[in-house]
Amino acid sequence: MSVRNTINYLPLFVFICGIGLLFSGCSTKKNTFVNRSFHNLTARYNGYFYAKESIKEGVVKLEKGHFDDYARVLPVYQLGDEKAAKSVYPEMDRAFKKSSNVIQRHSIFIKDIEYVKWIDDNYMTIGISHYYKKDYFAAIEVFDYVLKQYKKNEIKYDAMVWLIRSYNEGAIVSKAQTLIDMVDNDSKFPKRIRAELDMAIADFYLKREDYPLTAKYVEKALINVKKKKTKIRLTYILAQLYQKTEDNRKASTYFAEVVKLNPPYEMAFQAKISQAKAFDGSEKRKNEIKGQLVKMLKDSKNKEYFDQIYYALAEMSMSDKDEKEAIKYLNLSVSSSIENVKQKALSYLKLGEIYFAKPEYKAAQTYYDSCAGILPSNHPDYEAIMSKRESLTGLIVNLTTISTEDSLQKIARMSEAERNEYLDIVIENIIKEEIRKKREDQERLEQLSNQPLSQQGQQVSGVSTGSVWYFYNNTATSFGFAEFRKKWGDRTLEDNWRRSIKESGIFDIDGNEEKELSDTIDPLEALRDKEKYLKDLPLTEEKMILSTQKIVDAYYNAGIIYKEQFADNKNTVKILEEFIGRFPESFYKLQCFYQLYRCNLALENHKRADYYKDILLNQYADSEYSRIIRNPDQYKTTTASKNEIEAFYIETYQKYNEAEYVLVLANCYRADTLYAKSEHSAKFNFLKALVIGKTQGIVPFERELREIVVNYPNDPVNLKAKEMLEYIENTKPEPAMEIASKYKFEKEASHNYMLFIPTQTNINDLKIAVSDFNSTYFSTSQLSITNLFFNDSIQILVVKGDGLADKTKAMTYYTAIKEDEMVIQKAGGKMVEFAISTANYPIFFKDKNVDEYKAFFDLKYLEKKQKNN
Repeated sequence: MSVRNTINYLPLFVFICGIGLLFSGCSTKKNTFVNRSFHNLTARYNGYFYAKESIKEGVVKLEKGHFDDYARVLPVYQLGDEKAAKSVYPEMDRAFKKSSNVIQRHSIFIKDIEYVKWIDDNYMTIGISHYYKKDYFAAIEVFDYVLKQYKKNEIKYDAMVWLIRSYNEGAIVSKAQTLIDMVDNDSKFPKRIRAELDMAIADFYLKREDYPLTAKYVEKALINVKKKKTKIRLTYILAQLYQKTEDNRKASTYFAEVVKLNPPYEMAFQAKISQAKAFDGSEKRKNEIKGQLVKMLKDSKNKEYFDQIYYALAEMSMSDKDEKEAIKYLNLSVSSSIENVKQKALSYLKLGEIYFAKPEYKAAQTYYDSCAGILPSNHPDYEAIMSKRESLTGLIVNLTTISTEDSLQKIARMSEAERNEYLDIVIENIIKEEIRKKREDQERLEQLSNQPLSQQGQQVSGVSTGSVWYFYNNTATSFGFAEFRKKWGDRTLEDNWRRSIKESGIFDIDGNEEKELSDTIDPLEALRDKEKYLKDLPLTEEKMILSTQKIVDAYYNAGIIYKEQFADNKNTVKILEEFIGRFPESFYKLQCFYQLYRCNLALENHKRADYYKDILLNQYADSEYSRIIRNPDQYKTTTASKNEIEAFYIETYQKYNEAEYVLVLANCYRADTLYAKSEHSAKFNFLKALVIGKTQGIVPFERELREIVVNYPNDPVNLKAKEMLEYIENTKPEPAMEIASKYKFEKEASHNYMLFIPTQTNINDLKIAVSDFNSTYFSTSQLSITNLFFNDSIQILVVKGDGLADKTKAMTYYTAIKEDEMVIQKAGGKMVEFAISTANYPIFFKDKNVDEYKAFFDLKYLEKKQKNN
């Protein structure tokens, strides 16, 4: 309704109001024609109209501030996060006030019947204002009231749609499903809001990741949707859904439809890119799409999207089975990625997957490692990617150990003269290589600085095969990654990354700033230090034995990774045959024979399988492996005595206490084969998880623990695994830091907000800023402001009221006011502040220990982990 149309009703409004005032004062207690006419007109045009307009303003603000992640299926609604919701508090509170006043002043509710027909609409705007503020439980209460109170009116269907939306956002799945089942096939459901219902149902199934059902309801919504902007969004979502269900032909068709609808530039670009990824049609059309992508690379305004274009070209190349070209495009994607870290991570990941499939594990590990360093933790496959990265790293570390120890032993066996001569040559080669690399880097920088900006960052990067580690070229990169993590752990890319405490400067005990080693020692001169190379050589018999044992363990460990983690029978056979060829009498020989038997069977190499089978049956007839081979179907764990299993477990546990992790892992895999159904099975798997946690990192450790929880629900280790998982999720406070026991944490208690400021701060200016903030963002909360002196140098501003009625509301206020620029400015910059329950308020003022309560607040309210000093 326009303002002009509203004005046209003015004469009638004045006349009716005059009559009403004359006879009854426009009473809401009498159901007369004059009263109904007056209150209907006022409720509609003086309240509901402006409330609805205010909500529209807020929705437009939300949509403008919304950021779409095109790597995922777009959400049906553009609601944003908590911060976005706070930005529309003024608009939603204005709508709430308008509609609340209408209900209070104009409702004629007599004998359970409402005679003003716009009251139910005003209730709806109140519910909608709660919804956009993300106060879903309040919204549900209002919509549920409308549904029950106005069950004979058509507006009940509007309430049902908004109830489904509120249930969806509040993750109240069962109630949402029940309401959907009830309303979806209702023949009386009004066509005017059928599209809105289908969108709400689509949103429900999208949140459940049920892509076929989501697509069904998006298609139904598109039939009735009126707004072009909504139609574009739903069409794009439908294309993504078909891409998810691998119906590439339909996906490509709908992406093309999006482009035809003339969407905003970002969506049009993403639709073209996605169309190329999903393409599944004629050769002619494929070449047309590829040509469009190449053309987009020539347009400078697409520069920030070059990485995505190259990625799309790579995917098209992969669909053509042109792996070489795909690798080229992926490297271009990586090198042209400037700010889009997520895309760079995906490109590294795709390169890792390509090399893993070859399989070329060293190259795969390099790319997985690069991906892991920048991959967002909310990526849907984050844990699986990290787990594979850890497995690859474990493999490369073991392969590197073999090659490194072999090289060290070779040099150790030389005479002293031969060794010194050899080291002189190696050192000179290393120095020459370092000089060459520095020269190349300098030349590359100079070339880059002379290039036009549009060409910078597009150099193809590949797998490094350059410099060597001392004596063995091929393992340099992987060894470097492993050693870096061993020394520094996983570090975020930031200033002072080497320092565990990130201060602006680190000082020694004399107060002098420390200098990095590289600032004081010439790197090339450091490379000439021959003692550095000699210290790792196994020059004594004892060191030679230890070196050989490292090789033996690394061989078997690498074989287990190939077999158990990669299911790569071919490489398992290759490395284990090499292993038993070099070390035929090792501790692992029977395990190797059995694994070689099984792997060759899987590869259908029956001749070799029979060869290893005969060795076990003829030479080791009494071994557990021979018993399994002789009776594979009926062999049970019970054939091994309980004493035998118990003894083996005790032995393995002792080895764990002695930190012989390779041997423990081997025993656990052996137990999994031999004693899979014994009562010790869970214990062996728990030991295996502990070793993996110590040797491979947190991600695979969590995976193993979760498998124990699922596979052994009734075993005592289940509880232990759950405790460890809980510990990982929420690091427990250190006992030494148990604090503020005198304070009670009460979520439902009323709270105050306290802001500490210097006494010289202009308190009146600050109170005005806080009052303005409250009026703008918490106008319905009935908040009051007071101030008091804390001591000679500090005063406190205190906010109280219904808007801080519990912990959740208090923290909503706390989070919002922290970001208000005017409050920050008037408070003098950095603020000390917290929420405190009314019960803890007098306890705090008893001894006035700010640090003590702040520690309690950080722990209980902000959920910060405590640290020992």
